[in-house]
Amino acid sequence: MTCIVGLVEGEKVYIGADGVAVAESGLVSVYTDKKLIKGSNFIIGVAGSPRIAQLVRYSFVPPEYDRSTYGDDVHRYIATAFIDTLRVIVGDEKNKEEFKESNTSFLVAFKGRLFQIHNNFVVKEDTCGYDAMGIDPSIALGVLWATRNRDIPPESRVEMAMEATKFHNAFVQGPFEIASI
Repeated sequence: MTCIVGLVEGEKVYIGADGVAVAESGLVSVYTDKKLIKGSNFIIGVAGSPRIAQLVRYSFVPPEYDRSTYGDDVHRYIATAFIDTLRVIVGDEKNKEEFKESNTSFLVAFKGRLFQIHNNFVVKEDTCGYDAMGIDPSIALGVLWATRNRDIPPESRVEMAMEATKFHNAFVQGPFEIASI
């Protein structure tokens, strides 16, 4: 299972992910494939199918952000051009069923913003400046809310959210990875 946590702080976005795959039987595996995918101007956290994560890691190249087309409307870019390119990779005939059945979703950091993309390609952006997904995201969300007005570095807040989820859910374990853009 998975815990992906995202936090917007100023113009920077921090995303953290746990580092294991836990089967329904409880079997734990630590793979070399990470749940965070880092591009030159984005980070994607993947919750769900490892195969879908591999396709995104090795085949997904988002189109350039064209200011003449999108201006400052980053949400429009993510909901159209970004999604259209993602859909070609994970929603084609070979991968469509796995993508739908796996309930794979993404947390995307781009241009200082944080977006959640579900397996039906709906794009959501929470106004609170943080988000979480995977198994039991309410634990991580509670930590991010409780630490919002404290003098705690953003990386520490993300790690605290993942640690709390790990403490309360056996399907989330380290090692944790945190990246920012």
